[in-house]
Amino acid sequence: MSTRLAIPNESLRLEAPLALGTIVPILGAFYFGSVWLKRKANPKGYPLREDFQPSQLQSLKAFLKTAITGTRYEVSNSRYDYGRIRPRSSGRIDEADNVELP
Repeated sequence: MSTRLAIPNESLRLEAPLALGTIVPILGAFYFGSVWLKRKANPKGYPLREDFQPSQLQSLKAFLKTAITGTRYEVSNSRYDYGRIRPRSSGRIDEADNVELP
């Protein structure tokens, strides 16, 4: 019995990581290029929506805290603290919780 994966063509195992290795940087380049074009189209110092979004590190911390402690987090949409990650308020009612069952 063979321990190899049941992939009919060995070149496919080599092409898949190569494809991912090229697609991910291209997507990143498109994203950063679009942000650069937005900045270029606006006056210097003009805030973009991306400036107020939480960083990847902040998002990862909130994700891990949710996984470990079970506390739910939300991203604020208030104009005073837009993009800040905070624990979800306990009085909030979800639309999914508000569905009537037949």
